Amino acid sequence: MTISSFAILLLVASLVALVSRRVRFPYSVGLFLTGALMAALGYSGNVELTGDLIFNAFLPPLIFEAAFALQWKEIRPQLARVLLLATLGVVLSAVLVAYAMHGMIAWALPTAFVFGSLIAATDPVAVLAILKEVRVRQDLSVLLESESLFNDAIAAVVFGVAMAGLSGLSPTVPEVALGVARELVGGLVIGFVVAKALVFMAGKTNDHLVEIMLTSVAAFGSFAIASHFHASGILASLVAGLLLSDSDQFTGHDGAGKETVTAFWQYAAFVANSILFLLIGIQGYGLIAAHPNRLLIAGAAILAAVAARAATVYVLSGSLRWSRARVPMAYQHLLFWGGLRGALAVALAVSIPETISAAADIQVATYGVVAFSVVMQGLTFKPLIKKLGVGGDEARVLPITVGEG
Repeated sequence: MTISSFAILLLVASLVALVSRRVRFPYSVGLFLTGALMAALGYSGNVELTGDLIFNAFLPPLIFEAAFALQWKEIRPQLARVLLLATLGVVLSAVLVAYAMHGMIAWALPTAFVFGSLIAATDPVAVLAILKEVRVRQDLSVLLESESLFNDAIAAVVFGVAMAGLSGLSPTVPEVALGVARELVGGLVIGFVVAKALVFMAGKTNDHLVEIMLTSVAAFGSFAIASHFHASGILASLVAGLLLSDSDQFTGHDGAGKETVTAFWQYAAFVANSILFLLIGIQGYGLIAAHPNRLLIAGAAILAAVAARAATVYVLSGSLRWSRARVPMAYQHLLFWGGLRGALAVALAVSIPETISAAADIQVATYGVVAFSVVMQGLTFKPLIKKLGVGGDEARVLPITVGEG
């Protein structure tokens, strides 16, 4: 991405933000539609949205900011719900999507399982973008955020297994178990070690700018180190953010340190989110326009993804009905409809080698689901919150005030 392309995208994002706030239109939806319109008018910006770009540039600040804004004491009461949806929920959703695509459009099962695995997890980028624009009760907000943050590690592991099958490999059960352990345990350990080391360093200074630099090392460093060792970078950055958020080294005697660092990460996440949704709109439009004969695939993928999410949420939430972790029915409705897909699915889809014959089909299906998720679900999420009566005054809103209203 050139400096001029970056500046143009920032200017466009600023204009979208101004208009969105004035007309009370979801900002992320406005970005996506604007990106698609730019592509329709012939603008590409000479930027290719690759898996490496998303994982290395966009996900670390977005994941870290979300975790830094949360606290472990908020997540702990939700842990049983989160772990159930983020583990068994991802696997169940992947299987349901795979068999649905196999039945509807006769995809081979290896191809269907690759798509099912990458579309199974709700995406933290898309979910957090919506939650920063609407108000919901704090416990519901934490549940939605936590699930979308934690389920990506499992989705990445399932995707890796599915890709091995599509490539003709046949991993054994011990190899799969080792991969899962490496992803999860490795991400936890690396995030913990990096965070503790930086908390120690932060205790040696009262300079808020140095604290910002240390959190930047935590966000990008933990992600990069985990990825190098084939562990979950998302989980490492998430753990680092949670630990630094709970550390009193970033609060200072008057809390100014935490406020300064938080403001910086709100801005960083705002910029990353803005550029990312514009690029998804630009590249998604270009891909679907180049393959109009594959629109049937996109339609089938949307039906499969929505149905699988519904089955997963209601069945697994129902299993908790008589426990202390019971999920209210209104929360189940929002977990279902608020299970947005976005950057993670795109990153995994575009990382599929072109040598795989089904790569274009999978990418079209992915962008179709993402487009439906961001636009249709994004536009109707706030009205659904009002209808269900679960709005609240404690949820975070878009961090930068733009315009009036």
